[in-house]
Amino acid sequence: MRKYHSGEDIRTGDHITTDYACDHNVIIKLIDNEKDKNDYGVDCFGALMSSSHIGDIIYVSFDEISSEATNFIRRKTDFD
Repeated sequence: MRKYHSGEDIRTGDHITTDYACDHNVIIKLIDNEKDKNDYGVDCFGALMSSSHIGDIIYVSFDEISSEATNFIRRKTDFD
């Protein structure tokens, strides 16, 4: 699954806000195939994102990104 709950495709470079727009993340790597999943040691498909809140890279599953129950919202940029 590589879509936000809004139906938009998830792409490398997308800006994501979390925590009611207090945290700004950028998707830096999509983990969307078995080789990458095994290489990164994760148990489900998702994305690596740079996190402004913790100042590090975080991993988030596609289920979390695309769930209406979470606060993940695509932040539009001038490049969209």
